[in-house]
Amino acid sequence: MQREADRLLVAARGSDAFVRVQGRASFRSGPALKKFAQRCAERGCRRLILDMRDCLGMDSTFMGILAGLALTWQAPDRALVLTRLSPKNCALLDTLGLTELLLGPALEAGHDPPEELTALDMETDQAESARVMLDAHETLVELVPGNLEKFRDVLDYLREDVREEEERKDREAVLS
Repeated sequence: MQREADRLLVAARGSDAFVRVQGRASFRSGPALKKFAQRCAERGCRRLILDMRDCLGMDSTFMGILAGLALTWQAPDRALVLTRLSPKNCALLDTLGLTELLLGPALEAGHDPPEELTALDMETDQAESARVMLDAHETLVELVPGNLEKFRDVLDYLREDVREEEERKDREAVLS
């Protein structure tokens, strides 16, 4: 069950999209962040700014999603910017070899989030959640091959989970 304090508050203003991460950043909030970032990119946003000051910690899925977003948003006219990271969260990124990728661009003054932020709906179905978790962990391994040893069992489990969900959906489609 999601704790009330674990949430993503979002807004878009001009070419900037803002996300304030509150509580624990995890596999529960990661899929919603990924969807929001995709919608913002489609609308022409040029920067995705994540305010991490209220983030209590991150799991590997969330960090894998951040890494994937950083790759997607790396372009001369676009950027993913993480702000106000605690030493603990910086250390978490470092354990997976993501520091250089995710702590690149600095945020100039004058780009504070709007006063009005909206809580992002973080509900997702099991199949989508499993797929996003698998993609996130595969990204972690692609970026830093040494992460394979850390996530080999997780990847095997998630691949099996995704396969079972796809088979279940196929059976349901045949029956309907």
